[in-house]
Amino acid sequence: MISKADIKLIRSLAKKKYRLKHGLFVAEGEKIVSDLIRDESGKGRYRLRSVYATPDWEMPREAQKDHSFSFKQITGKELKQCSLLTTPNKVMATVEMPVTKTVVQITEPGIILVLDAVRDPGNMGTIIRLAHWFGVSGIICSTDSVDLYNPKTIQATMGSFSAVEVFYADLQEFLTQIRKQRECTIYGSYLEGDNIYSIRPDTNAIIVLGNESSGIDNRLDALIDRKIHIPSFAAGSKPDSLNVASAAAILLSEFRRNSDSSDG
Repeated sequence: MISKADIKLIRSLAKKKYRLKHGLFVAEGEKIVSDLIRDESGKGRYRLRSVYATPDWEMPREAQKDHSFSFKQITGKELKQCSLLTTPNKVMATVEMPVTKTVVQITEPGIILVLDAVRDPGNMGTIIRLAHWFGVSGIICSTDSVDLYNPKTIQATMGSFSAVEVFYADLQEFLTQIRKQRECTIYGSYLEGDNIYSIRPDTNAIIVLGNESSGIDNRLDALIDRKIHIPSFAAGSKPDSLNVASAAAILLSEFRRNSDSSDG
């Protein structure tokens, strides 16, 4: 059975101010929660506070005998009462937010994504999932981007949030500072610039992606080394722009395929 206090706490975590107050966020669904449990058993970054599951959910073998989190078995009706999803799936957990490292500690070579005012949680979650797939070193978000721990963001990552480090920073300060830390080229995704299909990008790249409707803040323009764009192949009229997550997928694929580190 789940208490009214637990339900109240979980429901409150839909809002950022309560996530910050309690230092907790909600993760839901069999894959995400099971992956977090396995990561915790392997000393991952995230620690689970409580897990709530219906009787038909099977806890990962790694935690069946020994686990540090509180576990409560609940009914499907109780799960619906506290879930932040329209269609809850067997299990949910409250998870402790880790202490965030400072951005200046990101010094590993490779690709870094910079997101300027990306406000849609679905887009943010999808980009994090793409970053995981393409082996991105980290993601730096402007302070007005959507919160990583927004429930819709977490859900859209399909668990990849535990594998990709996401930071929030003043982007002008970050882009200025990163030049002092490592040799890299800062690319910006615009509606004009070099055709992404015709360039051979640097191995160490910073890729800046802008807001879903207004693009990259013009205050960052002076810090961009090279403007790039994804051309449209529409025969007639074409859409104004690509969805930012779709653009991220194309750019990451092309950077990985054509970078100096690629085979052949």
